[in-house]
Amino acid sequence: MTPLTANETAMLLAIAHDEMSAVNGNPKLAQTRQDLDTWSAVENWDGGAVKATKGKKALLSNLAQKNMIVCDGTGKEATVSFTDLGFETVMSLIAEPSAPAETAPAEAKPAKAKKQPAPIAKSPPKEKPAKSSEPRPFNPSATSKRGMAYAALLRPEGLTLAAAVEMLGWSRSVCSSELWEIGRLSRKKLTRDGETYRLA
Repeated sequence: MTPLTANETAMLLAIAHDEMSAVNGNPKLAQTRQDLDTWSAVENWDGGAVKATKGKKALLSNLAQKNMIVCDGTGKEATVSFTDLGFETVMSLIAEPSAPAETAPAEAKPAKAKKQPAPIAKSPPKEKPAKSSEPRPFNPSATSKRGMAYAALLRPEGLTLAAAVEMLGWSRSVCSSELWEIGRLSRKKLTRDGETYRLA
């Protein structure tokens, strides 16, 4: 294969990828060299390294001298065709991924030992206080609604549901439920005589 500079290789690939060819810029689809003939102006070949390359016309001239391409016309009327050698070269460049520059193998560095974190000292589990088998005493505040209802239920005359609704400001069903709850919490027997509730 004819040796090419990096800029010449970039220009050759840019021409092959030009969208004004029969394969619309996909040179892998080209069956013959004529499939890569292009009609674009030189200024349009900005693929890869060609964009930053000065002297595109000089590169075309070099590629023509190396029998890679044939240029015909100038400016927007220019056509560029690949020769058989140019077609083979560009197809081999497209088929092979560019090999990275050879470098001397780097010497393996010894692996650094990872620092192990210090173990975290765990404190012994806290002992939970033993639950008392005795139930908590029912001792509501005398100024709370529950405390006022409890005091009224302890009186000999008891507490009527209507009086509880007026005293507590709750509905009849809520007051009834609360009176039964007070009886349960106080562990005293709640009796009901019609509309009157008493704690015994």
